[in-house]
Amino acid sequence: MDTQLKFNNEFKSQKGLTTNFWKFINPEIKDNRIHAPVKATYCLDFINKGLVFRLSYASKSGNDSEAETILLNIFHNFRFYDKNIDLDRLRKNVLQGKNFY
Repeated sequence: MDTQLKFNNEFKSQKGLTTNFWKFINPEIKDNRIHAPVKATYCLDFINKGLVFRLSYASKSGNDSEAETILLNIFHNFRFYDKNIDLDRLRKNVLQGKNFY
């Protein structure tokens, strides 16, 4: 695309983990087939028990606050279990409107 990506990041502590919230501005592409171009791509990275997790959000508005809210809402719904997941218990909770136990 013959352009350099513009990006920035910010480290924060969330739920006892360090998160890296970052974005890059997508280059503008002139193409009549694209009706709703993505202005910015946002990511939220974190490490849990040696595994790297990345959440991403392609934003048509490029609104930093909106993207951070969306990604943090997803992040705060993550549950990590120390043992195998009890699928029966999880199923019962899902039927009650909860996505965890």
